[in-house]
Amino acid sequence: MIRSVLHIDAPRNEVFAILADYSRYREWFPGCERSTIVSGAGESVDAEFVINMFGKVKVGMRFKAEPARTLRFHMISGKELRSYSGSYRLTDSADGKGTVVIAELEIGLRVFVPAFIINHYAKKSMDDTGRSLKQYLRRMSLATSQGQGGNGDSLSL
Repeated sequence: MIRSVLHIDAPRNEVFAILADYSRYREWFPGCERSTIVSGAGESVDAEFVINMFGKVKVGMRFKAEPARTLRFHMISGKELRSYSGSYRLTDSADGKGTVVIAELEIGLRVFVPAFIINHYAKKSMDDTGRSLKQYLRRMSLATSQGQGGNGDSLSL
């Protein structure tokens, strides 16, 4: 399992809201071409994604949420991957000005690929996802501040 730690200058509940808005992953998750909620609501949701990883991959995922704290996920359907699972754990940053996201990811392929190659890809994927999440939150912050006349109620990144 690969782990990555990311600091985001936004409140934990706002970061979690983006991570748990599965139908909008295509707006920020690298390579996501389609995201659809299949069933569930609240703390347990099944969603389907088409992600351009190493070719187009269609994967069904089950998400289990502990709001503003933890989001766990694992693959429930898909032909290209053997397994895909992980979690996002969110805590307040020590300075009280943001959120620390601890992301974990494990990927299993149906064909043999050495672990160091899979781990390299997983780490790169996590880094790209972290950058995209930060950029998305910045865009949302700008849209919020412009929509509210810049009254200071927006996120500060």
